[in-house]
Amino acid sequence: MTAPIQLAITAESEDEFEDLLSRGQMLLGLVATIKQGSSTYSAPIVRQFNGDPTTNVVSFEFDGTALVLLGRTLDGRAALAAAEQATIAN
Repeated sequence: MTAPIQLAITAESEDEFEDLLSRGQMLLGLVATIKQGSSTYSAPIVRQFNGDPTTNVVSFEFDGTALVLLGRTLDGRAALAAAEQATIAN
């Protein structure tokens, strides 16, 4: 099992900041099942998140194993999109 991965996204506007907070709220605790070959891994991809309105930064804590299996580890926006896609697919 991989350690949690912390990624931050700097919103380009107050609207985007609010959108990121909404997306985090929707994903918080949702369990996604990721299939890779004959193996299956289930976990809540977004473990926690918080936003700082003074800097417009939203920080997410992702399940590290899930992000590695999804192939997303470095970019916060790509990781958030992958988490959304994984939960929609289930």
